Amino acid sequence: MVGREEVAYAIDACRERDAAEAGYIERYKSGEAPIQVSNLALILEAKGLTVDQ
Repeated sequence: MVGREEVAYAIDACRERDAAEAGYIERYKSGEAPIQVSNLALILEAKGLTVDQ
């Protein structure tokens, strides 16, 4: 439940998340892999894993 004083913040946060997700979807449609979209390659490589592109 969201308190009355937090409604505007919650709405803004939802709109920001929707916009970010729409951007991710467009990147997937353009051919980017989830690892690229999520910027996980560097994290995986730091753990000794390789990423095939």
